[in-house]
Amino acid sequence: MGAWRAHVQGRRRRWKVRTRLYAEDGLCRVEVKTKDGRGATVKYALKIPAAEYGRLTAQAAPFVDAILDRAGVPVTAKELSASAEVRYVRAALADLEHGSRVTLDGTLSCHRGDRTAALDPGHVLIETKGGTRPAPADRLLLGMGVRPVSLSKYIVGQSLLTPGLPDNDVRRLARAHFTTAANPVPLPERIPAA
Repeated sequence: MGAWRAHVQGRRRRWKVRTRLYAEDGLCRVEVKTKDGRGATVKYALKIPAAEYGRLTAQAAPFVDAILDRAGVPVTAKELSASAEVRYVRAALADLEHGSRVTLDGTLSCHRGDRTAALDPGHVLIETKGGTRPAPADRLLLGMGVRPVSLSKYIVGQSLLTPGLPDNDVRRLARAHFTTAANPVPLPERIPAA
């Protein structure tokens, strides 16, 4: 929970370790995200077999240890355990002219033990990524009255599913469009990419 607390408290030096599976093509990676001295996110990734999704195996652990050590994080892979699983279907749009992209995440759910928090049907999370200046997508969203909000899918899920965690108002924001349940939400059918 150290990584979670650092994120919620807005600490300048924070980190995250995750495995990510792209179901449509079977690509799986271990990712380590850290913040540098200026507060910018630095992401490192290692491709692993899809069968290792959700675990830090003998191949992944040394990679994680090296990155965390280099970032000055006093944690090793053997001290880590899975805290949640976030699932979603993503569409990504690229604006090559302006060097930006937009991602739309739907059928979003977060699972922890036998509990699930899910984004209400008919809603998507929209994230714009690009340079320091607003891209056309940002201006379009602002023109539609959509205001930016800092939000982490992982933090929302943990806040809704783990009693007693301080969350700096994330829970209040999440309850507007997320529901929780005792049984996992069925996953959408996985359709291979064409």
